[in-house]
Amino acid sequence: MLAFFENATISFRALYRWLTPSSYLATRIITPIEEMLVFGLLAAYAGGATTVRYMVIGNCVVQVCLGGLAAANTVAEERGLGTLPLLLASPVNRFVNYLQRGTWHIVDSIVSVTVAFVMAATLFSIDYGRTDWLSVSAAIFVATLSSVCLGLLLGSLALAYADFFLVLNLLWMLILLATGVNVPVSALPGWLQAVSHWLPFTRSLQAARDAIEGAPLSSVAGPLLAELLLAVAYLVVGYVVLRELERLAKYRGTFELT
Repeated sequence: MLAFFENATISFRALYRWLTPSSYLATRIITPIEEMLVFGLLAAYAGGATTVRYMVIGNCVVQVCLGGLAAANTVAEERGLGTLPLLLASPVNRFVNYLQRGTWHIVDSIVSVTVAFVMAATLFSIDYGRTDWLSVSAAIFVATLSSVCLGLLLGSLALAYADFFLVLNLLWMLILLATGVNVPVSALPGWLQAVSHWLPFTRSLQAARDAIEGAPLSSVAGPLLAELLLAVAYLVVGYVVLRELERLAKYRGTFELT
């Protein structure tokens, strides 16, 4: 178990090779707060108090998704830095190594969303007086897990697709648009609502909103369970894709599969 967390820490630090307290603060704390400020001020001038509450809470919770998707960069960075062949040649347990790459992103995401909640109360006077914190914690944890699992799936695809960061950025824009961060899912076109149900975070975000309004864990457990199952599906598919692309790369003798 100690070796697992040591390797997970090495993987996280290698991904953020610039990792210093000041750069982490700027990237994972200040930047998300700036995003919340942009949408919160937009809502204040265009929509009123109800819209402000909706958009600020959405942009608080979405920080777990941003942190979780960063797990996708692990394989892409290995490929870009030329260390991926060494990893694939090593006799490690592939599934354990696969899980290690998402471990610290869970902690990182929870730290970011916690800071965002504090700043939402400070800057926009968001009231948490009715909040069921057990339900909120469960929703945040599930949102983080589903985002990390999707990130690991996307990281597997980096084996085959060199322009991976384009896909990651497009997916991030889709999550901001279609999961209810700034616009209710019910207000979206029907086809986009269907897409939103296959994305991580849609159900857990709504569960977090309900919990902040006082919903107990029993009333949000169903959607959270459904999202957990979706997360498991992402994890399994990502691992299968990783092993198949690894086999194909070894067979062809190149990582240039596309």
